[in-house]
Amino acid sequence: MAEKNKQNNILTSWKEIASYLNCGVRTCIRWEKEQDLPIHRMEGKPKSSVFAYPQELDEWLEKKLSLNANTKAKKEIGSSFIKKGLYVLLPILAIVVIYLLFSKFFTVEKKAVPKKPMTSSGVPQSTGPLTLKDNDIITTEFGPYGKLRVWRENSKNDYQEVWRIEPVRHSSLVVGNVDDKNDNEIVAPGFCREVLDRGDRKEYTIRYFLNIYKQGEKDWWKTTFYSKADCVYEDKLFELTEIGVGNLDGTPGNEIVLITKHNLSIFKYNPDEKEFRLLRSRNSFFEDKKLLLTSVEVRDIDDDDIDEILVTADEWVENETPENIGWLLIFKLQNEWPQVYKSIEIDANPAFQSLSLGDVIKGGKPEIIFPAYRKINGLDNSYILGWDTEGKKLFDTKIYAHGQYTFRRIHLDVNDIVPHEGDEIIVGHHDPHELIYFYWDGTKLVEGSRFPLSTNSALMNLFVSNGGPKNDTPSEIIVCGTCRVPEAPGRFYIEMVGFKGDFFAKWKRLGGEKEEIGISYAAFGKKRE
Repeated sequence: MAEKNKQNNILTSWKEIASYLNCGVRTCIRWEKEQDLPIHRMEGKPKSSVFAYPQELDEWLEKKLSLNANTKAKKEIGSSFIKKGLYVLLPILAIVVIYLLFSKFFTVEKKAVPKKPMTSSGVPQSTGPLTLKDNDIITTEFGPYGKLRVWRENSKNDYQEVWRIEPVRHSSLVVGNVDDKNDNEIVAPGFCREVLDRGDRKEYTIRYFLNIYKQGEKDWWKTTFYSKADCVYEDKLFELTEIGVGNLDGTPGNEIVLITKHNLSIFKYNPDEKEFRLLRSRNSFFEDKKLLLTSVEVRDIDDDDIDEILVTADEWVENETPENIGWLLIFKLQNEWPQVYKSIEIDANPAFQSLSLGDVIKGGKPEIIFPAYRKINGLDNSYILGWDTEGKKLFDTKIYAHGQYTFRRIHLDVNDIVPHEGDEIIVGHHDPHELIYFYWDGTKLVEGSRFPLSTNSALMNLFVSNGGPKNDTPSEIIVCGTCRVPEAPGRFYIEMVGFKGDFFAKWKRLGGEKEEIGISYAAFGKKRE
C-alpha cells in the first residue's frame, strides 16, 4: 500500500483505492459490481468521482479472505497474498503439531466463550423501547454497520445517546405522524441489492423499503421489506434518498413520500391491514426527458389545507447530469396519482437533500428555497435560489465562486432565528467549512454572519430548530457528516451550534467508537410547524 494512502482517512479516486488494495483499477470496478466492494459516490452519478474509507475496505477484505477457498472472490483476492502466506503457514503448522503432541499427554481445560446475541429473523436490535421528545436529535448512519440513534440533552448541556438500533442502512429520515395517532414516528428508507440471473449475464437491482420506528416499540414497528409489492426498485445503486410526510389528499392519515434516483413514491398506512402500502410510484415526468431526483419537501403552499409535493431534480442524459440544467417540480395528488402541477426549468444543478420552504420575504405565500451549483467559465459557483409558488424567481444569490469541487456538498434550512421580519436562511458549506446566515433587507438577500466549522469534517446534512429547551439557546443548528481526522478512532461527526443574535459553539463530537461511520442525515424529534 502506498504510504500516502495509509495516512489518509479517505481514498478519493479509483487509483488510490486500487493502490490501497494492491490490485488494478479494473479489478476494483469488477469487485464493486460482483463482490460488493464498499465504494461511495456523493453526487449520485455512476461515472462521478468515487471515494472509499480504508477501514471499510479492510473489513471487506478480511471478510472475503475468510470465505471458503473455492469461492471466486478468494481466488482473486488471495492470489496477491500467496507468497506471504507461505512464510506464515509453516510456523503455524509447527505450532499445531506441538499443540497436538502436548494435548496427548495433558488435559487442557476449555473456557466457555459467550456468544454475541444474534438478531432474530433479520430484525435489527435496539437498546430498548423508543422514547422521543421534541428537542431530541435523531441521527442515522449509512453503511453496512449503520445505526439509527436518539440523542438527548442532559442537565450539563451535553448530549447523550439514549437509544439506538443497529444494523440499519438509512441515508435519510423524517419525523412525523404516519398512523393518525397522537405520537410522531421515525420513518427511514433502507435498501438491499438483489441479483437477477439472466443466463449468460447478471442484472443488479436495488430494492428500497421503509422502516418505521414507533414510541414504545423496542425494534422497528413496521417495515415494507417483506412485501416486494410495497418496495421501490432501481436499476443501479444510488445511495442518497430523501423522504417527507404530509396530508396529500385531505382524508384522515398522512402519506409518506420517498424519492430515489428516478422514482417518486407514495406510501400510506392501512389501518385495517395494520401495514404500510405503496400507493403509487412514478419515474416518468416528461415525454422527452429523464430526471435524477435530488431533494423533496412536503408542505402546503397554497393554503388549501392539503400538502403538495415539491421536488428538485437534475436532467439525466446517458447516465450523466449535464451542467447548469435542473428542474423544480410541484405535484398535487389526484386520484392517488402525483400529477405535475407546475414545472420550472433551472439554469443550475440543485444540491442533494436540501430543499426547504420559508417566509424570508415577509408576507404572502412561502418561498421555495434551495442551494445549487452553476458552472461559469469552467468554475463551479454555489448559489441560493428562491422562487415563489407561482414559479417567479425571487432571488439568485452567489455564495462562493470556486474552482473544481472535490466534494460537492452544500445544505441549507430556513427558520426564524433572528427577531426581525422574515425567516433566515442558514447555509452549511463544505470547502470552505462554515455556517452562514442570510436575511432579506427589503430589497435583496444579504449576508448576516459566519461561523467556522471543523476543517476535519465533510458536511452531509444540516437542520435548524426555532427554539431550544434552554433560554440561552433560542435556536439551534444540527450540523453532521464525516470526520476525516486520520488519528480519530471513528468517522463520526455531529455538531450542535446555538444561535442568539449570532452563532456560538455548543457541543461537538468528532470521532468516537472505532467502528463508527459518518452521519448521513439528522433531524430534531418533532415535525416542523
